[in-house]
Amino acid sequence: MGARAPILYIRLSEAQYHRGRYEQALENAMIGSADDPTLLDGYLALGRAFNAVGDYRSALPALLTYVAYRSDDHRGWTALGQARFALGDLEGALEALDRALEINDRYAPAYQARGEVYLALEDPEAALSDLFRARPMAR
Repeated sequence: MGARAPILYIRLSEAQYHRGRYEQALENAMIGSADDPTLLDGYLALGRAFNAVGDYRSALPALLTYVAYRSDDHRGWTALGQARFALGDLEGALEALDRALEINDRYAPAYQARGEVYLALEDPEAALSDLFRARPMAR
């Protein structure tokens, strides 16, 4: 077997993630990240794939590392907010999702996730506002 290019595994993971092939995305993110732990995109790919398979505890360190170095990426903050929400950290989730929307106020997944947080916080008006804002963008 020839040399492996870690970035190719990470890009493959991203493609699989977007196609809903989460187990495969996780497998390739792990390979790419293990082969070159200096690639920041690997941390995002790992975090998103872990989220997608429901392993939020494993997602958290990867996403915290990612946003520490790429604090301007709304995707990382959104994934971090989703992981924190799933782990029951509603305030942490809200902070991360607010940050994502400060960076990109047109990112539907952040509005959807924040709407879910507001529902859990029993703020239906804010939840509906965010869920409605996510809907036209998701088309």
